Amino acid sequence: MNDNPFISYAGRYWQNLEGSAATHARAGIIENPNGFRDPSVVIFRDRFCLAVLTVEDATRLSNELIDQIERPVV
Repeated sequence: MNDNPFISYAGRYWQNLEGSAATHARAGIIENPNGFRDPSVVIFRDRFCLAVLTVEDATRLSNELIDQIERPVV
């Protein structure tokens, strides 16, 4: 894994700001191939589904987000 921070350049600033504000999570249900339903977390940008995450992966991602917020970037 690359530890270098991703750089989003100035030309995308307003697009990134709008997308950030429009991104949200909702509770969801994921059906497995056998038809059983499990809880999930769905990530949306506006009305568009970006990802359906298992509860375990949503927890992992939330921890990664917190870790990156707390990580000093130079």
